[in-house]
Amino acid sequence: MPETNTPEPLTPERLREICDVQPGDWYAGPWTQRLVEPAGDEPGRCEVVHEESGTVLAVLPDWAAGIALFIADAHDAVPELAVKAGQLRAELTARPSRAEVLREAEGVVRAHAERVDDAAQRRSWRDAANVLGLRADVAEADAPTPAPLVVSRFDVAIEPAPEEDPVLTIGCIAEDGRPVALLLDPEAREKVAGWLAPSRAEVLREVADDWITHCPEHSDAEEAWMDCPCDWAEELQHRANQTEKRMQATVGEAP
Repeated sequence: MPETNTPEPLTPERLREICDVQPGDWYAGPWTQRLVEPAGDEPGRCEVVHEESGTVLAVLPDWAAGIALFIADAHDAVPELAVKAGQLRAELTARPSRAEVLREAEGVVRAHAERVDDAAQRRSWRDAANVLGLRADVAEADAPTPAPLVVSRFDVAIEPAPEEDPVLTIGCIAEDGRPVALLLDPEAREKVAGWLAPSRAEVLREVADDWITHCPEHSDAEEAWMDCPCDWAEELQHRANQTEKRMQATVGEAP
């Protein structure tokens, strides 16, 4: 019998590589292939065309019509397959583990044992439940620690409607291709904004440094656009230091 090549499992890393090379919004919409007949000295050719704009994206020999069709179809099909693979992986991840199934069966058998009137049978059912419990313990000990969900791309932010709960939804793609939704309530949004935005002390210090850089008396700047501002800059730096001390004190008092 002829040998068949068994494809390698699609790992999260490989799925991420496939997603990363997709053109995304670049020439969005269907691509198609077009056969151009020979004309005079011009040989025939196959073109991959962006259907909406008519832009020719690739030119191949006329004998490569199948390759051109593959390129055009892959533009739409590969992202669909990547999304489907991510969804299937998410479904598999959501399935109960072997330990969870055994633990559930243990509970069912143990509950049944308590309803049995015959003492010998009740003991047998309890023994069976104990066996299931031991197997669940082994399965839990052998279960690998789940990998953290790492988001590699942020695609869209959706503000809630006025009548909805004030929760911002951020659509993301995980490294393994799974779609992920981050739900941020007002408190979480304020916390994230605090991480990303510069602090008041940083802004004050940046302005002070800019003033000092343009001081006509205490710098070698070629362009000095004000009288000596160093006293004002020193005041801004002082306020920045005070702000930082207040913030550190607040953090120290937090429970």
